[in-house]
Amino acid sequence: ENTKIAWLEQKNGLQLLDAFLFKTPYVSAVQHKDLSQIESDTFWKEIAARIPLSHLKRSRIGIGLPSNLISTLLVSLPKMGILELSSAAIIEAKRKMIHASTPEHLFEWSIAGESVSANVNKYAVVIIRTEKGFIQNILDIFKPIDAIPSLIIPSCCALPALVPKDAWGKDEDIAFIDLGAGNLNISICRSGNLVFTRS
Repeated sequence: ENTKIAWLEQKNGLQLLDAFLFKTPYVSAVQHKDLSQIESDTFWKEIAARIPLSHLKRSRIGIGLPSNLISTLLVSLPKMGILELSSAAIIEAKRKMIHASTPEHLFEWSIAGESVSANVNKYAVVIIRTEKGFIQNILDIFKPIDAIPSLIIPSCCALPALVPKDAWGKDEDIAFIDLGAGNLNISICRSGNLVFTRS
């Protein structure tokens, strides 16, 4: 498996300064999802060869979680306040997601759209689940360079999060397609919010 790096600069719009990938340096032959086994010294040497670590520490760092580290679910819920919606979305995810949720899971959600069914206003809500251990392992990788990522987000949401809000048309859908060597990842977003993702 590989680590992908994109170096962006906000100057007259969003500009790509460099993009590269390298073989992820694992301590031993382990499963891809076991991020704790990444050899951090080699990992940072690979990056420092293209991006000075002093520059990296002054930057906003975003991490994209690969699709195999997340689960997603689309649910329909009655229109309600944001706090109630957050609780309801997570309860639905815990009830419906396969495999069953545990205390080690973390949840994020976003409103994908609104509809009316039988005179009831409803939200379509996308819920994303990952494990606390994955997030902690990512944070541990950054300890040797004394940096903390500003954003840890599923890869399917990373590009939409970088697109300026004024670039989205009203009710406009945009499809992001990542043609990988082993997977085809498709994300459909509306006004910057994830509506649909499949790998």
